Amino acid sequence: GEYSHSFISITGCDSIVNLTLIVNPTYDISSEIEICKGDTYLFEGEELNQSGEYSHSFISITGCDSIVNLTLTVNPTYDISSEIEICLGDTYLFGGEELIQSGEYSHSFISITGCDSIVNLTLIVNPTYNLTDGATICQKEIYQFGNQTLTLPGEYTEIFSSINGCDSIVNLSLNVIYINDSIIKDQNILTVIEDDAEYQWVECGASLMPISGETNKTFTAIQNGYYAVIVKQNDCIDTSDCISVTLIDIIDIKNNTFILYPNPTAGIVNINTNKEYDKIKVSLVNISGQLVLSKEFFNSDSFELNLNNLNNGLYTVLIENNNSIEIYRIQKE
Repeated sequence: GEYSHSFISITGCDSIVNLTLIVNPTYDISSEIEICKGDTYLFEGEELNQSGEYSHSFISITGCDSIVNLTLTVNPTYDISSEIEICLGDTYLFGGEELIQSGEYSHSFISITGCDSIVNLTLIVNPTYNLTDGATICQKEIYQFGNQTLTLPGEYTEIFSSINGCDSIVNLSLNVIYINDSIIKDQNILTVIEDDAEYQWVECGASLMPISGETNKTFTAIQNGYYAVIVKQNDCIDTSDCISVTLIDIIDIKNNTFILYPNPTAGIVNINTNKEYDKIKVSLVNISGQLVLSKEFFNSDSFELNLNNLNNGLYTVLIENNNSIEIYRIQKE
């Protein structure tokens, strides 16, 4: 401000003094500074390299004391090692570069705080595969190939994931061994079509009973019954249909005891007789000589056959009681 005062000089005279007073400020300043690890900050002649709170008194341009309070933050730098796996044919973007080969790579990045950070990369490129395989199965078997269920011969392709997660292509050649177990019937002589195989003729019943010594391609039946053959070839086994053999010359043939109706039939056949039998066995044979139905009845003089599941056509009905057999024909339409 402006000030005035009257003084008496040494000689006794009045003297006036006019004063202009200037009050200069002092300062108390707070400052935050960030540096990177490895750098220093010069603060009043002192090189600082650790985070902390620092204070120093300075003389301002006007000669007044001023205090500066410093908060120093030392941000870290990074030296990171990373291992990445990719599949052959893929790329990995690293520092703007697309990498496709296994190796060691290094790149300097700027962290979020602006400090340099080094990333050391180990890149592993895992292989993919394109393989060819072969397999053999028997007819009526299945071969599970990835998501495919195979029963027919041919060339197939499936994509699998390898142990390291990369796609691998497998090309499969599938072979199917077929056995022709069809039987040619000449009266009581049965011959299987398949050549160069192992054979075992069996008698059909509740189970297949092997016939001792009958291991040839041709079998001659010496008694009435139903027969089939088990054929083994190249580790594959198949069993033929059961074939009916009737030796007319050694069996008492009758054809007047039973009544079958309706004939033709749409599915249900009724069978009536004039007396009750302890046991009756009824067999149905198609025109190819194959046994398609067999049932036994006890203590009855009437019964029925259900042909609903059979194809339309002509069938031979064999009704057996003790040592006699009666033969009928019935048509399903």
